[in-house]
Amino acid sequence: SNTTQHQEKRIVHGDGANGPTGTAKDEKLTAQGKKEETVNILNYNVSALVREPGNYYVEVVPLNSVNSMIRGDKVISNGVWLGSNS
Repeated sequence: SNTTQHQEKRIVHGDGANGPTGTAKDEKLTAQGKKEETVNILNYNVSALVREPGNYYVEVVPLNSVNSMIRGDKVISNGVWLGSNS
């Protein structure tokens, strides 16, 4: 519920309308070459979920918007240590 959206230019491989691109599962699309495209980017504010000191990271698995069984490679962010405010 705490999301914002903006547009950004990105390099995409193949035809982005035909599913996820740029992953190991899409070698045929990657071989089609790359182009610059404007895409919508969602930013998520998860600060309300961070209540305890610790090391936090984010895992993202891209899903195909037509068939959610088609998934891209999981991406894991670097960890961020958040300590207490006291």
